[in-house]
Amino acid sequence: AHAAMGGERDAFRSRLPANHVLAVLMDEHARILAQLDQLERLATDLPSKGGMVFARIEALGRQLLGAEPHHQREEKVLFPLLREPRAARR
Repeated sequence: AHAAMGGERDAFRSRLPANHVLAVLMDEHARILAQLDQLERLATDLPSKGGMVFARIEALGRQLLGAEPHHQREEKVLFPLLREPRAARR
């Protein structure tokens, strides 16, 4: 089910212009999820690899903190649109 949903999401994204607000949010969201996946993998390596992994975890943490503008755009642009009745969006 998850893979099918990803296919639908990818198909939807491919129909949007690169500068469309939803395309920008979707692309940013995908980068954030990839960073979280990296962080999870690194966390499992931390006990065995120590300092080598810690520096990468720290860098990923800074990148994730830098995602705050993405979250603010979702709160100020996307979520209010989703709350509007469908008829008002047309």
